[in-house]
Amino acid sequence: ARRLLNQAVDPRAGGPVDQQVVRQLTKLADEMLFSPKIVRDDPLVIRHVVQAGDNLQKIANLYKTTVPLICRVNNLANPNMIRQGQPLKVILGPFHAVVRKGEFRMYLYCQDTLVATYPVGLGAEDTTPTGQWKVINKLTNPTYYDPRGGGVVAADDPENPLGEWWLGLEGVEGEAVGQQRYGIHGTNEPDSIGRDLSLGCIRMHNQDAERAYEMLIVHDSVVTVKD
Repeated sequence: ARRLLNQAVDPRAGGPVDQQVVRQLTKLADEMLFSPKIVRDDPLVIRHVVQAGDNLQKIANLYKTTVPLICRVNNLANPNMIRQGQPLKVILGPFHAVVRKGEFRMYLYCQDTLVATYPVGLGAEDTTPTGQWKVINKLTNPTYYDPRGGGVVAADDPENPLGEWWLGLEGVEGEAVGQQRYGIHGTNEPDSIGRDLSLGCIRMHNQDAERAYEMLIVHDSVVTVKD
């Protein structure tokens, strides 16, 4: 069912997107991927048995996923508390994202399967370049350096416009080529989501930015921005 639904909708292409199909896909992802349950023969999931010398970062690197996502799907409160022989559900990455500017919406893929979608805010006066980007860094509680020379806003300051999550991007194709000052981040202005108000970055509600942070990985995750 997931495979057939995924074939029926493709936000990566042009044209309208059937949001009813998208909702069904994201519902299946919540039930099959982002829960502790392992569905037999699911090609997006593996059962990893912790070996001597394992830690969660090593496991995450092996399967192109992240420690926070492993913790979430296994209900692990402490990432340092795993034991030899412990079975873990691991989602097989990498994840990728597609942003459709006309919809103010991000679609997240696990490999080639659509698994989540979130609203976004974009750059004023069409300043979010289209094209392909790769994730080059990730920060929690980032400090904000105003590119217009307006000073510095400390991490955790309520006035920090980046929220608590930052994914730095580097443009590799299209209008994005060579660009390095853009990113995906949270916001302290939730009303800006669904509007063109940023300096060009991709804004998300803070809880949605946390989910994107959990899924996308440095170097291997690609973000495609389309009109």
